[in-house]
Amino acid sequence: SGDPILGNIYVAGNTANDDNPKAPLDIILIGDGAKFTIALTSAPNPSAFASPATFTVTVNAGGAVAAGTVTFTDTFNGVTTPLGTVTLSASQAALTTSALAVGVHTITATYGTNSTTATVTQTVYEATSTTLTAVPASPSALGTPVVFTATVSGTNGGGQTVSGTITFTDSAMTFNNNTVAVTINGITGTASYTANALPQGANVITAVFTPSNPTLVYPSTGTLSQDVQVATALTVASAPNPSIYGTLVTFTVRSEE
Repeated sequence: SGDPILGNIYVAGNTANDDNPKAPLDIILIGDGAKFTIALTSAPNPSAFASPATFTVTVNAGGAVAAGTVTFTDTFNGVTTPLGTVTLSASQAALTTSALAVGVHTITATYGTNSTTATVTQTVYEATSTTLTAVPASPSALGTPVVFTATVSGTNGGGQTVSGTITFTDSAMTFNNNTVAVTINGITGTASYTANALPQGANVITAVFTPSNPTLVYPSTGTLSQDVQVATALTVASAPNPSIYGTLVTFTVRSEE
């Protein structure tokens, strides 16, 4: 008993003589589960939440072509959920899914009536993105404090709270490795840093999110260019002041840094 395996054998009496067998005939062999092995692979692994992961089963039937179906299941947090059943083609069956939650999954493939199985551990991580904003926005005046806010966005794929740190760095080296804790409650979390002494010119600000659990949550980086300019003051003078109606008045504008 078992699932069919397409192979080829020599049929008794199908010979010109006993020492010269003719070409084999293709027939269906019935496997008993002990005559084949199966292997299960996944790609990519790890995979991002809501992105496809493909699980591929290869049945080794000793050179024959295996037939039948493969059933895939997912065991996660102690609960086993069916993923689907796929018919073998050229001894292989593949299933693709984007429905795995963030975490570590055990994927099982079962083949044959004797339930030959293979497993693979699939890790699904939560991808993040980090964006930066500045108040006041670029350009800002020299000597004016600038508040940089990093917003970390996740996918909430595991339904858990994601935590970690944001490290702010300035290319001009006026501040480096200033680390602020951040928590993503649901989808986003924010952290801010105030720079009080940015130098004149272009400053590239970098914010790096480092998750507390790097196995299941991936880091991300945001950058922003902050141009700092010397503040200028305009003064206006008039002469004569006061003036007589109908006479010429001169206004002079001066720019001072």
